[in-house]
Amino acid sequence: LPQILYYAMAFNLLLAAFNLVPIPPLDGSRVMAWILPRALRPAYHALERFGLLLVFGLFFLAPQLIWPIVTRTVNAMQIAIEEIVTLGGLW
Repeated sequence: LPQILYYAMAFNLLLAAFNLVPIPPLDGSRVMAWILPRALRPAYHALERFGLLLVFGLFFLAPQLIWPIVTRTVNAMQIAIEEIVTLGGLW
């Protein structure tokens, strides 16, 4: 059971980290649009029509670009969750 819970946590963290990629159909694009200057927002929102193609393009054509970022994010979130669950190693 602990191993199954660990893999379920790892998979959910992978999905969460991938969802934070700043490509328009994903949630990370909302954060990116909020950070961008007002002058650049319309051009960035125009990418939303091609968002799904961009996601598949990055996923299949440039995995060496996106997966290191996602895996580093997953590892950081996993360490944070393990520290919280184990009370900083006390348990």
